[in-house]
Amino acid sequence: MRFLLIDSNAIAYQSFYAFRELRTKSDIPVGALFGFSKKILNLLKHLKPDHVIAVFDSKGKKERHDVYAAYKANRKPMPDDMVSQMALIKEFLSLMKIQVVEEAGCEADDLIGSLAETLKKSGKDSIIIYTTDKDMLQLIDTRVSVIRSLKDDIEYTPDVFSREFDMTPAQFIDYLAIMGDASDNIPGVAGIGPKGAKKLIDEFGTVDVMIDRISDIKNPRVRQQIEDNLSMLKLSRELVTIQRDRDISFDLNVTRYPQI
Repeated sequence: MRFLLIDSNAIAYQSFYAFRELRTKSDIPVGALFGFSKKILNLLKHLKPDHVIAVFDSKGKKERHDVYAAYKANRKPMPDDMVSQMALIKEFLSLMKIQVVEEAGCEADDLIGSLAETLKKSGKDSIIIYTTDKDMLQLIDTRVSVIRSLKDDIEYTPDVFSREFDMTPAQFIDYLAIMGDASDNIPGVAGIGPKGAKKLIDEFGTVDVMIDRISDIKNPRVRQQIEDNLSMLKLSRELVTIQRDRDISFDLNVTRYPQI
């Protein structure tokens, strides 16, 4: 049984910018709707899922803002031309009889992580997450794969992930925490980028081991950077870690695709 979880806001944004100039004769913007619907129809055709859920971010303040007020502070508000299309996108999903899940104050990442965990516990053996977000790669395991909506739509299984990143999905959380994420305004350790973060993961395996053995870090500059940014490192790890324990109710009969 194949279960498809769609990171809907991410796909809507991607579609909006890909078809930004597309408008009706009445000058109504429809590019996001066009791109989103085209993508969903292609996914259904090629993946042939047995169940589908389209997951959305809620509007406004998110729970991570309570942890770090500057979280995503560099993000611009959703463009007006896109705002006007979100209701149309949800109407399209309703017409397709695809269940929508969203929860006040919660990001799609955490909803998807929790849905995947719930599905695994209920015995589902093939869960596919479709997203543009690299953070979702931490959810990969033997029953969960992630297709990143990029040029080639690569499906990341544990083996594919390992070949590309040379670490485990669990280690990917600590890797992101060390180097930070400018797109989400997550600080990480100042002065340490992807190469430095990877080197530390290779040497210590996890952030916890690295902190316990901080005196073993050979490069004095790197050691000092970590010592000076320990609080930010721990905060960053909390911010990049996708929640998997939210209680989300859904009806398998409603998520079945296609609906008879």
